[in-house]
Amino acid sequence: LSVWSARRPTPPAPPPVAESGPWKGSASAPVTVVEYADFQCAHCGEFSRETFRDLERAYIATGKVRWNFRHSAILGPESQWAALASECAAEQGRFWAYHDVLMNRQAGVNRGGFHPDRLARFAEELRLDVPRFRQCFESGRYLTKVREETEEAQRRGVRGTPSFFVGDTFIEGNQPVAVFRQAIEDRLKER
Repeated sequence: LSVWSARRPTPPAPPPVAESGPWKGSASAPVTVVEYADFQCAHCGEFSRETFRDLERAYIATGKVRWNFRHSAILGPESQWAALASECAAEQGRFWAYHDVLMNRQAGVNRGGFHPDRLARFAEELRLDVPRFRQCFESGRYLTKVREETEEAQRRGVRGTPSFFVGDTFIEGNQPVAVFRQAIEDRLKER
């Protein structure tokens, strides 16, 4: 069933927002993977802690894949707060470190795990400029980006998180690493 999920035909998806970030990997990598995730989503956390690490070693670190993270903040206010906070960390060059903290510190959906005070403590743990982080967060300057990416995910047919596009192959859910490897290898053969 999981291989079918990665291979079934999908309706044409509108192109993603141009160069929305953040990215991990070489800009010249032959394969691009776009991930839509919600920081409160338990399956997203599992993917980040397990499957992604294998893919990162095998494909991103070797220059074969460029990975793009996009928000699909659908589980409530703490999803939007966490997404906004991650963008504020990105302003200081620490998106991926902050991403990892969020994915490792999930505490249930809208149960205070990503309350603004806790998000600021995560920034402090990562030695970010906390006043700058708080100012960014309180300004809400990245809320439009978070909303646009969430709407984009819906337009592309994403119904849950995590969801991925390996080129034009849609993968829904936290599938086994073999499903991702097959989709990536198929794209590499096309190059």
